[in-house]
Amino acid sequence: MVQATSRARAAGRPWPGGPRHDPASPDGRFTVAATNNGIVFTGPKGSATFDGEELLSDADFKITVPQALTLTNGSALAIASGATTNLTTGTALSITSGAGTALTTGANFSQDVGGAFTQNVGAAYSQSLGGAATQNIANGFTQDVGGDYQQSVGGAYDQTIAGDLDQKVTKDASQEVGGKATQAAASITQKATTAFTTSSGGAAQLTAANLFITGTSCLRALGYNQVIVLDNPSAPTC
Repeated sequence: MVQATSRARAAGRPWPGGPRHDPASPDGRFTVAATNNGIVFTGPKGSATFDGEELLSDADFKITVPQALTLTNGSALAIASGATTNLTTGTALSITSGAGTALTTGANFSQDVGGAFTQNVGAAYSQSLGGAATQNIANGFTQDVGGDYQQSVGGAYDQTIAGDLDQKVTKDASQEVGGKATQAAASITQKATTAFTTSSGGAAQLTAANLFITGTSCLRALGYNQVIVLDNPSAPTC
């Protein structure tokens, strides 16, 4: 009986019919105390106080779960960090929002994807950049737009392609340049299945070491006061 009483007193357990004693571990390293500020859990690495609403730790605080962890909240959920925040998963990470989602960063933002990246937007998509933008693609790049597409550049636009460029437009195409337009290539070929018209509001000049203009039916050159017609005798009249 004396031995059991000594153990109870050493562990901090209340004596039967005596004054209250806060629980403690047999070696005294861990204690639980009821104070006016809340329940205080104390251990060798620090203490945590629970006041019925908030659990406050005076040092680092960790929750370790060997299996699944579920957090259920009936209203708003706020996670605030005064310094760096790291979210690490050993496998997949899924974030689902039933309504709007806003991600705001006050400084730089970096996104690294080690494998494939897919982005699906069910409605409108808007992207605004206050500074420069760089996009590097090591392999193929595909962009499909089901409706209208508009691209506006307020400054210079430079496009460099190391390989072939294939552009297909199923309907009309219009290109307007407010200043000079320069086109340079090893060879340039322009084909029109019906009419081909080139017009200039001022002078037009074709310069080459050897200049060939061929009309399979006929060739007509019209000037202000002269007409040059080179007819192919075997072809219809121009």
